[in-house]
Amino acid sequence: MVKLQQIDCRRALYSHGNYELAPWMSKFKVQYVHWTGKSDEEKEELYQKFMKGFTTEPRKTKTVISTDGRLTIPRTQKTARKPGQRKRIKATKTRTK
Repeated sequence: MVKLQQIDCRRALYSHGNYELAPWMSKFKVQYVHWTGKSDEEKEELYQKFMKGFTTEPRKTKTVISTDGRLTIPRTQKTARKPGQRKRIKATKTRTK
């Protein structure tokens, strides 16, 4: 069963299987014509690079793109802060004189 899944994963590299690559893994995609022209060692090397790619998470971009692709805006911080504001420990009180 595991070997069958590995074969299906290998087929996803050149788009001839039950699976397709996720957009963030598409950099590993190889055209079928090029795949058939490679030696067994080269195919194994490409497959190993592909498998190592699963351990890395997709990189977060600094911009957000709309679903239709027409608009690109920069990402904002998760929390908005006033200029000069510092993060304080919850237990610390602020004192005024």
